[in-house]
Amino acid sequence: MFKERELEVLRLLAQGLTNKQIGGRLSLATETVRWYTKEIYGKLGVNGRGEAVYRARTLGLLTDDDSDALPTPEQSAAQSPIRYTRSGDVHIAYRVIGGGPVDLVLINGFVSHVEVALEEPEVADFLARLGEFTRVILFDKRGVGLSDRIGGAPTLEDTMADVLAVMNAAGSERAVLLGVSEGGAASLLMAVTYPELVSALIIYGATPKLARRGEAPKWAIPVDAFTRALDLMERSWGGPYAVEGFAPSRAHDPAFRDWWSRLLRLGASPGSARAVWETLRDIDVRDLLPSVRVPTLILHRDDDRMIRVGAARYMAEQIPGARFVELPGSDHFFWVKGHEITREIEAFLDDLDSAPQVEQVLLTAVCAQFQPPLPPALEASLQALVERHHGRLRLSDPSGCTATFDGPSRAIQCACRARDLLAEHGVALRAGIHTGEFELAADQLGGPMLAATQAIAGAAALGEVLASQTTVDLIAGAAIEASAHGELALAALHRPLMLYAVDGVRVR
Repeated sequence: MFKERELEVLRLLAQGLTNKQIGGRLSLATETVRWYTKEIYGKLGVNGRGEAVYRARTLGLLTDDDSDALPTPEQSAAQSPIRYTRSGDVHIAYRVIGGGPVDLVLINGFVSHVEVALEEPEVADFLARLGEFTRVILFDKRGVGLSDRIGGAPTLEDTMADVLAVMNAAGSERAVLLGVSEGGAASLLMAVTYPELVSALIIYGATPKLARRGEAPKWAIPVDAFTRALDLMERSWGGPYAVEGFAPSRAHDPAFRDWWSRLLRLGASPGSARAVWETLRDIDVRDLLPSVRVPTLILHRDDDRMIRVGAARYMAEQIPGARFVELPGSDHFFWVKGHEITREIEAFLDDLDSAPQVEQVLLTAVCAQFQPPLPPALEASLQALVERHHGRLRLSDPSGCTATFDGPSRAIQCACRARDLLAEHGVALRAGIHTGEFELAADQLGGPMLAATQAIAGAAALGEVLASQTTVDLIAGAAIEASAHGELALAALHRPLMLYAVDGVRVR
């Protein structure tokens, strides 16, 4: 039934290793480990790692030597202790689940209860599964759950303060944020305000604007309908409020309805729940979306009954580089059929882990083009020239190169001397020089500054070296003269750039 490689992966899963760690141990790509894991889950008829280990031990596929005798997912999550920390004058309840290599802070929606929540097996399973590859930090915002009650409802800034307090108490210096439903707005504000503390942002079933007073945006709830929903909530509090909208696939399960009713009663009073919703009604974080600079994953079900999928599509369009995954289904609760969610989160975090780290480095770059192509015999001479000017040569092909320097004067001197050296051997050079913050990933140069430098080189005639005004402004006092060449419109910089013809000694 099981191939030997699958059993090897299964044994390492039981030891708590991440996909990346398993790949390193078995010399496999992370994506290959993910494929083996999917095969193992399918053969065992399970959806998560904890279930897989428990099922495999039951079938005799694992011995006590193969694993740490892991408890079931429900036991693992429910056994984590509940603790308190202070956020200003308020006590915040939190608990930490799992021991993965990445910290993940879960910011819940309008009401939560870190104890009662885990009495539902599907919640416990979801958090245990998430805790296999992250360290989940779960908390109740002020005013709800086990945290101190307050007069009124928490603001987004209050929630940010609570997140910071809980992270500090849990010893987390940097974390992934998982903002669900109404917690999405707070997670967005946190990511923009404290990007140095947020390694990535995950948003599920959320919206940047909950209610609308006019015709737009269409995906927001009309404010009159929102008010009627609040009136109904207040009258029906104590029962399974809106369970048909939150979890239609579980709405007819009596045990589930009883659990949801109990969580609501213990999590908030009807008055405090209404105050929370009224605060959320007036929040609009749409203007923040283009300012998000951390890697972002947006998840939403295509027939979500509580928040329309159009809100997620809008966020995905507005957040630079956001990954959007539209899942089938109508359930708003993130832990119903939660294996679909955890699978997407794990894949997202694996991709982040394997992606090259991008640095912003202040450099002066020279992009040069050769005509005819550079003969191999001249490559060593060009390399030596660049090194004498304390530069780094990146020769991509015989038709051109890029060299980087830590100072603009050296870059200009080197470019002009390279032009003269190559001309002696019948090779004409044109070059562009620019100073800025270049993106550096796995020793490869990139980003808008590189595109700008390449465009400057393209504007030069054969035998000409052009430098941007940014570069020329930095060489005051150097023995280099420059003459105005004209403006170059650059889409990468969203503005025209003044260019100068330069020479290592004097104006040509």
